[in-house]
Amino acid sequence: MGSTKAITTGCSSVLRPEAPVLTRVPSLATLRAVALPRIGVGGWLFCVSVTAYLMLAVIFVLQQHLIVGDAWSRVGNAYYVVASRDPHLAAIGFVWNPLPSFLEMPIVLLRPLWPPLVTQGFAGSILSAFAMGGAVFQLYGILSDWDVPRLPRVGLTLLFAANPMIVHYGFNGDTEGLYLFLLLVAVRYLSRWLTTDSVGALVVCGVAVALSYWTRYESAVVGAALMGLVFVVASKRATGARSERFLSGAADSAIAGLPFVVAFVTWAAASWIIVGSPFEQFSSEYGTSSQLSTGQVLDGVVGPATLVGLVLAGFAPGLALFAPGSAVVAAVRRDGRWLAPVTLLGAVLAFAVSAWLLGKTGGWIRYYIAIIPLSVLLGGFMLQRARSDAEQSRRRSVRAARWTFSATLSALVMIGLVVAIPTTWMTMIDHTLGRGEANKTDDRPQYVLGAAVSEYLDAMDLPRGSVLVDVFLGFPIVLQSDKPTQFVITPDRDFIPAVTDPETFDVQYILVPPSGGLGNLDAIKRQWPGIYQNGAGVGELVHEFDLPGLSDGFKWRLYRVTS
Repeated sequence: MGSTKAITTGCSSVLRPEAPVLTRVPSLATLRAVALPRIGVGGWLFCVSVTAYLMLAVIFVLQQHLIVGDAWSRVGNAYYVVASRDPHLAAIGFVWNPLPSFLEMPIVLLRPLWPPLVTQGFAGSILSAFAMGGAVFQLYGILSDWDVPRLPRVGLTLLFAANPMIVHYGFNGDTEGLYLFLLLVAVRYLSRWLTTDSVGALVVCGVAVALSYWTRYESAVVGAALMGLVFVVASKRATGARSERFLSGAADSAIAGLPFVVAFVTWAAASWIIVGSPFEQFSSEYGTSSQLSTGQVLDGVVGPATLVGLVLAGFAPGLALFAPGSAVVAAVRRDGRWLAPVTLLGAVLAFAVSAWLLGKTGGWIRYYIAIIPLSVLLGGFMLQRARSDAEQSRRRSVRAARWTFSATLSALVMIGLVVAIPTTWMTMIDHTLGRGEANKTDDRPQYVLGAAVSEYLDAMDLPRGSVLVDVFLGFPIVLQSDKPTQFVITPDRDFIPAVTDPETFDVQYILVPPSGGLGNLDAIKRQWPGIYQNGAGVGELVHEFDLPGLSDGFKWRLYRVTS
């Protein structure tokens, strides 16, 4: 009975009408807190940067068709894996690093919904915009970790995001955005390890360096520099006998370097197993060495030492102040975090300079882009707040003097980075320096003529595997075609046999690029010398694609297989 009474009482209390409750209208602050996610200043800087880079991509890539050949070809590598006549993972290729194309694969799958993702390489622009926005976010995070005051921290980040080289490679689809993002992740977590000895931070740093190697081969030196620095620092931190300190340093160095070693070995092994060479970038006919041998890559380049000096001075005019100033701050405060950007970003620059002076690269100024975040970070390093309580409790006159000094130093750093914007722009538009930036119209004929060739072939309604083309130079044709399976292309597993014996493999037509320069590296021309001029006994000329206003160097020829 007692239990029933309790239930009855409970029910009656529920059913009994209660006095109306006045609902309080939420304040504007409450609504704002619910409506707007708390992503922080760094998150908003990321969003603004990505939006700006994507808007510029729409203007310059979609509307002006200023397509970067390297960026577009990497979109092609992703596209061949999922949409070619012979789709397979190895179609991603082994000459260039795989990560950018891997990340673009989900985007190119949307081509049926929006063809420009592939036909104009916009998938690359999406990746570069988000990656460079990530680099902006990470740079802000590093400055925050270093306790740089908010106002100069935001200013430094905005000046980095607005630098012309950062903007350019934030929207054009090339790999610089992803590369800088991964390098800055590595810098951020290496900086944390230098102060906290956190194994987790060291692992994140190592993974970022490993992924940066799958983005750009220069990161081999970054991996070596990371392992060397960690070994030295960990050995000095350890106590005990020399052998114990050595083992401690070796253990931490192994933790940092293992992801890079795994990335290096797995990529080399996969290349060796599938294509017979562990380092296709160096041994392939399409690699940098072969391209340099044509002489076309180095046309119009100023002297090696002159180029280095002009580019570094143009990209980071304030570094002459920031480098020694930050070194003094690091020494006075005994702050080892300074070593993180100097070691990792400095390794990239050291490699770029030495490889160029030794004649191993084409002297593209984008190889020196790491000096821009390095300059910003070294400038920011000098602006850290005083950390000791003793410094904060000094008398008013001393605090006023310190504030004046900090404000003056902040102004000098800001001026140095503001000046870098016009000097970087002048470097980029100099045709003897910024050949990959000032001459973007050089890539436009590939887009225009590629569209004409693909339209011509699509109208012929050919069966699968009818047209043989090397996509080293022919990728604009395949990527703009509505019928990609009509082509036998370089990544196809039967490409080499088809080049050797087109008739046996039911090839009906052969596309041949123009002679000279990079055209000499085309696999079809290497197999059939003279085919561009006269068919080399394997085909007869059907059509020559020569649009008005285009250079003679961009005339493709279509041959019908006759034997």
